[in-house]
Amino acid sequence: MRIWFFIFAFWIAFCQISLAQKPTAATGTETEADLRALNSQIAKYKKTAAAAQNKAEKIAAELAEAKQKSVTAAAAVQEYEASLNNLERELAALETEQTAVKAKLDERFTQLQTLTASLEILAKSPTEAMFSAPLPPRDMAKSAVLMRGTIPVLEGVSKDLRAELIRLSSLKMAIKAKRAQIKMAYKGLGERHRRLAALLAAKKDEEKKLLDLTETAKGRIAELSQKAKNIEEILKANAARKLKEKQEREKAEAAAKAAEAAKAAEKMDLRKYIAPVKGDKNALSGDFAKAKGFLSMPAAGSISSRFDEINQNGMHNKGITIRTRAGAQVISPYDGTVIFAGFLKGYGKILIIEHNGNYFTTLAGLGQIDAEEGQTLLAGEPVGTMEQRGTPDLYMELRKADTPINPLPWLALKS
Repeated sequence: MRIWFFIFAFWIAFCQISLAQKPTAATGTETEADLRALNSQIAKYKKTAAAAQNKAEKIAAELAEAKQKSVTAAAAVQEYEASLNNLERELAALETEQTAVKAKLDERFTQLQTLTASLEILAKSPTEAMFSAPLPPRDMAKSAVLMRGTIPVLEGVSKDLRAELIRLSSLKMAIKAKRAQIKMAYKGLGERHRRLAALLAAKKDEEKKLLDLTETAKGRIAELSQKAKNIEEILKANAARKLKEKQEREKAEAAAKAAEAAKAAEKMDLRKYIAPVKGDKNALSGDFAKAKGFLSMPAAGSISSRFDEINQNGMHNKGITIRTRAGAQVISPYDGTVIFAGFLKGYGKILIIEHNGNYFTTLAGLGQIDAEEGQTLLAGEPVGTMEQRGTPDLYMELRKADTPINPLPWLALKS
C-alpha cells in the first residue's frame, strides 16, 4: 500500500507540474504543425482530466465505504462499553454482597468457636461441667440435649456459608477475567477506529488533490482550445490570403498569356472552322472566337434557364442552366486549361477553363470534379460528373475577359 501511495503521489506531482506550464499566446507565425502539437497537448490534458476524474470517483466510493465502516466500528465500541459498564456494576454489587457475607461468616465463626470450646469441655468431663454450672439440674439436662442437636445444624450452616463464599470468589474471578477480555477487545476496536479515521483523512486529501487536478486540467484545456482556435483563424486567414494571391497571380499570368496568344494569332494564317463532325478532333481547337456555334454541350440535358433571365433572387442570369440526369457526364466544351477546380461558396463544386483569346468557361454544380488546376483539356474531354441523385442542374457561364456573354449562340444545339 505504501508503494502505491508513493506512485499516486508522484503521478499527482507530475500532472501538476505539467499543468503548471502555461501555454504561450498565438503570435501569428504558427504553422499547421504547431496546431497539431497543440491539439496533441489538448488530447493529453483531456486524458489526464478523465483519469483524475475516474480516480476521484473511485476514491469517493472508497471514502463512503470507509465512513460506513467507521460508523459500524463506533457502534461496536459503544456496545462493548455498555457491556463493560453493566459488568462493572454487577461486579460492584457482588463485591458488596461478598463483604456482607464475609462479615456474617466471621460472626458465625466466633459463635461456633465458643460453642465448640464448650462442647469440647463437655466431651472431656461432662459430669464436672454439669455440676459446676449454676443452673438447675432440669435446665442443665435440657441445655445438654439442645447442644447435641445444634452441632449438626451449625456444621451445615457453616458448610453452606463456606460454599457461598467460594462461589462468590469464583464469580468475582470470572467477572474480572471477562472484564479484562472486554478491555482488550475495546482496545483493539479503538485501534481499528483510529486506523479508519486516518484512512478517511488520507482519502479526503487524495480526493481533494484529484478534484483540484481535474479543475486545473479543465482550465488548461480551455486555454489551449482558445489558442488552437486563434491559430486556426490565423491559418485560415493566411490560406485565404495565399489563395487570393495565387488567383491574382494566375489571372495576371493568364492575361499575359492571352495577350501573347492574341499577338501571335494576328501573325498566323488561322484556319477556318467547320461544323463539328463525330471523331473530328480539329473541329473544336484553334481560335476560340471562330468556334461560335460549334461548342459541345458540357452535359446532356435540357435548358432550364436562359441567359439574362430574371432569376429567383431578382437578378439577371449571367449564364444558362442545363437540367441533367443524376450522375451525368460533364465534358470540356472546348480546348483549354483548368485555372480553378474546387468548392466555392454559393456555387458548390466549380470548374473554370481558360480558352485562347481571353475566353473563359465556368461550369458549376458538379457532384465530382475529375480535373485539376493546371491541367490541359481537349474539347470533349471528361472533367467530372453530376450529383448521383435527383435531376441536378449544371450552370454554364461564358466570359470574354470579365464580360459575361450568352453561351447559347456558341453551342452546337440539335434542332
